[in-house]
Amino acid sequence: MGNIFMKKRVVINDMEIHEGTKPKSKFWKLNRLQGWKLATLIAVIISLGLMLVILVTSSGNDSPSPTSPDTDSYSELKKCSKSDSITLQNEDPPTVFDSLTEMEMVAVRDYLLYQTGLLLKPIEKATVDSSYIYQMGLSLPNKADVLNHIDGNSQKPERRAKVVLARGDLNPPQMQEWIVFPLPKPTSHVLYKNPSYQRDPIPLSAKMVDKVEDKVLKEILRREMQKAEHVLKGSYGVGYHDCLGTEGCLTFFDIKPAGFASGERKSWWWAMRDFEGFYLFPVGLQVRTNHEGTNTSAWTLDRVFYNNTLFYSVEEWIAAYDNGIHRYIDPVPNKRERQYATYNRRGPLPLDPPLQGPRVYEPQGRRYNISGSKVKYLEWDFHIHNQGSSGIRVYDVRFRNERIAYEISLQEAAVMYGGWDPLMSTANYMDASWNLAAEAFELVPGVDCPENAVYFDTWSYFNTHGPKRMKNSYCVFEHNTGIPLRRHHGYNYHDGRYTYYGGMVDYVLVVRFAATVWNYDYIFDYIFHQNGVVECRASATGYVQATHFNTEDARYGHKIAPRVLAGIHTHLFNYKVDVDVLGTANRFYTYDIETESRSDLPWYQGYQKDQPRFTKNLKQTEWQAAIQYKFENPKYYVFRSNQTNAYGTPRGFRFQLNGMAKQVVPPRTGAEPGLSWSRYQIAITKRKDEEDSSTSLYSQCDPVNPVVNFESYVQDDENIVDEDLVAWVTLGKHHIPHSEDAPSTATTGNQLTFLLLPYNYFDEDASLASIDGVVIRPKSGYQGATVDSNGRNGYMTCAPLQLNLTSYGDINS
Repeated sequence: MGNIFMKKRVVINDMEIHEGTKPKSKFWKLNRLQGWKLATLIAVIISLGLMLVILVTSSGNDSPSPTSPDTDSYSELKKCSKSDSITLQNEDPPTVFDSLTEMEMVAVRDYLLYQTGLLLKPIEKATVDSSYIYQMGLSLPNKADVLNHIDGNSQKPERRAKVVLARGDLNPPQMQEWIVFPLPKPTSHVLYKNPSYQRDPIPLSAKMVDKVEDKVLKEILRREMQKAEHVLKGSYGVGYHDCLGTEGCLTFFDIKPAGFASGERKSWWWAMRDFEGFYLFPVGLQVRTNHEGTNTSAWTLDRVFYNNTLFYSVEEWIAAYDNGIHRYIDPVPNKRERQYATYNRRGPLPLDPPLQGPRVYEPQGRRYNISGSKVKYLEWDFHIHNQGSSGIRVYDVRFRNERIAYEISLQEAAVMYGGWDPLMSTANYMDASWNLAAEAFELVPGVDCPENAVYFDTWSYFNTHGPKRMKNSYCVFEHNTGIPLRRHHGYNYHDGRYTYYGGMVDYVLVVRFAATVWNYDYIFDYIFHQNGVVECRASATGYVQATHFNTEDARYGHKIAPRVLAGIHTHLFNYKVDVDVLGTANRFYTYDIETESRSDLPWYQGYQKDQPRFTKNLKQTEWQAAIQYKFENPKYYVFRSNQTNAYGTPRGFRFQLNGMAKQVVPPRTGAEPGLSWSRYQIAITKRKDEEDSSTSLYSQCDPVNPVVNFESYVQDDENIVDEDLVAWVTLGKHHIPHSEDAPSTATTGNQLTFLLLPYNYFDEDASLASIDGVVIRPKSGYQGATVDSNGRNGYMTCAPLQLNLTSYGDINS
């Protein structure tokens, strides 16, 4: 990682003092007489200050110094280290959970390129009807083998890679998955067929449009739009094919999925002006390319949607325009009109002069350790893994050395749109197919993560000829959530005086990555609290998908500009949580909350008491545990072990879902089968190694007949009592955009979370062991107080570093 901090500097009024330099200020330009006067004044101030220090010291005030006991002032503190207790490199040899290294990716690629039977070409030289590497990642060993290794000290399972090939050279054209081993020096490869897949072979049409295909499609667009150059310039003031260097050129982007039927490869594209924030400058032109099959000479542009009218060829569209039919003019926005799509500050200045906001730093250094992929934070231990399709996940999550979950991972981020025109009525996105790891771009210190965070590079192999370094693509940091984890102010009801205060700061460790999937930015957090709670949070921001305003689409959204509309959509996120409560043999219960009426209680004679109660409901099979939430039947979701706490209650963990949305698309219609997991707010299945994900990288382009159909996981209705269980959790939010979504959606109000909480797992609150608690009790006669802060002091042993963002995006850093 590059150096993201400047040298420390101290600012005193308008004098800026850099280390190793003399201060420069207008005061240093005073003449000699003025200088003596200033020196005398400073001497008097210093003398008064020393007298004040003596008086304060002699008064017996024992308040701690805010700086280190070994220093006299903030300026003498050393800078907080960026590297203490942190080792960013993977362990050598890698652990079972370490992502593929750059060298391993290169070794696998080179090995496969030498296998003549695969007929592979480098992707830069590949054609649609050839064979090339599409994606690469780690092939995790079976869970049983991993547990035997990390718990039983058996031999580490062989390290392997999973490589996805595009085989346009075969008949029928298909996608293949190969396991390549052993790493780091592969010598063998075997074709992989997952028994949970619903398609064999996997059709090539299920692949996302990659750079091989996109190159051909862009040439078709250039050729066809050149025919209509006068239409484009007459309607929009600019063209497409020869527009390089002209401000606000037209640019085209394709919509997913590529068709309404399984196997279809017909993609709609919509045109917008290439200004900053181009997402918000649609012009109302949409075209469709038919790119079915591998014979690219047969590919065509066969539909044009212009001025709310559908044409069946470019020629038909041009003829109508030339005859004065359906002509439309969308004037080029002026500079002021273009500002609404930018992040430039505008509006009244809320604070003049501008002042810095609060910052996060560790006054005595980091309280967590990182070695390669392994993280240790206070009583937590876990491994971080970067999985191509769905990004960062965590494995072997332990609290006090007891495993709580084998895996917690994002599976899918989906968006389903509604609208009238081809764009809005077609769009349904399943972002795991876009490869979230390849969309996890550089995080900005002090904005995306606190500047004191640890930033990690990752390596991605997707749609490239080699590993691609994703600089600072995820971060780890500890911070204060801004609300106590727990607190109470005890007081005397008679005189109102306090008797004690107890509280604790909610310091947490956060693992964060952000993925920019075209217009939307998603921020994903794994949050570890000191009371044994794991929290997963998905936040949506970035630009809304916008279309050119028309009266038909007005039923589906609101205007965010005079000629721009943003339409209704639903965000859906699916997570996999492989829960292991004191082992792999667990049970799943719902604690169903009900209303009871009682008139038999002797202390309620003559009255009826309506009150809540709950019933424990053991779920025996997968179908019983596929939950569609109903507000009239509230419930807890509890995983239990066969061990009990000190009070004889089964030890367990429960799920709390703070962000649910109903899937409004009926089951088995349109693109819904590709995200059948969204039918359930939580579903529990018996764990199987082959059922490793609720989705696949093929779901986006063939959601109608998906390769992985989550519904099949629950259809076999297996027993789930005393089994190794997996919870599949769905979070969601309906979004009807509004004018405040310009230029982009705010994370406020767009954060969804679920939590895995101890439930009778401990005999008391686990955070009582934390050093971050404080207890305050009054001294006799309320003359002061005694404070128990568990040995902590208020000293600072290092100073925060200065933030410098000028190296952001620097490919050499």
